[in-house]
Amino acid sequence: MKLYGRSLSFCVQDILSGRVSLDDVQCIITSTKLESFDDFKICISQYLETYWVAYPENQVRGVCYYLWFTGRIIQPRLKHTNHMQNLAGCEFWSHSIRDCVNSLMFY
Repeated sequence: MKLYGRSLSFCVQDILSGRVSLDDVQCIITSTKLESFDDFKICISQYLETYWVAYPENQVRGVCYYLWFTGRIIQPRLKHTNHMQNLAGCEFWSHSIRDCVNSLMFY
């Protein structure tokens, strides 16, 4: 089953909890604007204190690094700074990339 995510924090949480298999993740389209791997590591450290506090740091970093280095984290804000996702009423996962793209907003 191929899945497309819409939120870095909540999608990684679903992977960590076992709700979603990492093998099923095609990509996660995020609202982050992390220009380097160092920026990404800072984001992970911040999310470890909130969204992912219940999970071991090495497990979190393993999942996140895998997603980063396999190109599965898509950040439209790197090219379009006025991008934001409209997640109101949306599930964080979809079987269709089209659904994820339709949730993008540009202002």
